[in-house]
Amino acid sequence: MASREYLLKHHNLTMVKLTSSNSYSQGETTLSLGDYIYHHVDNTSTGPASESLYLFGGNYDGIWKEFANIYESPPCKYCDKAGAKTFGIGGQGSGVSFHLHGPGFSEPLVGGKRWFLFPPRLRELVSLSIGPNTTALSWLHSQYPLLWGSDYSTGVYSNSSCADPGPLSLSPEQRRQLGEGLQECQVAPGELLFFPAMWMHATLNTAPYNVFVSVFLDTQLMRED
Repeated sequence: MASREYLLKHHNLTMVKLTSSNSYSQGETTLSLGDYIYHHVDNTSTGPASESLYLFGGNYDGIWKEFANIYESPPCKYCDKAGAKTFGIGGQGSGVSFHLHGPGFSEPLVGGKRWFLFPPRLRELVSLSIGPNTTALSWLHSQYPLLWGSDYSTGVYSNSSCADPGPLSLSPEQRRQLGEGLQECQVAPGELLFFPAMWMHATLNTAPYNVFVSVFLDTQLMRED
């Protein structure tokens, strides 16, 4: 049900809500799922995150409700009672800029996702050094290499037009702190990532077509148990 071919054949005209991929998911627009896949998944934007439309959250009825009913929640105590399932679709190099929220889980169903996470103690430094409209791809090319004091490149994400120096130049000590605090990994179908509450993080989709599900935990409901 999550394949590109299935969705285009059976749900091409289904209307979906999209937001920007910046830190605040600002703005909202509606497109057919087919238009989104053809124009935004197959052709990932290289502009600022505020201009990049992304299907992530905000869609809970119709096919998304079907997905939620089929998807088996992670084996955690609160996932069924306090977990909100949301599905997303994105192309290669798409993702959400650095942001934070409560705890939860994320699992790719198709494709893969690369994660970059900073602990809460580095929140202020991350916010000062990475603008809300800096895409994850731009940050990977322009600021990530500076954390290690050497060049970093990969053909999968190579795109010089994404370079963005960020709003603040970091001192060597600040770069060292970020480099030592950064946690990163790549998650594939069949693998599950837990993201702790209030960790600044960004995501980057790694395949030409990616479908993923996140389960956000409502800590209020967890406390009421």
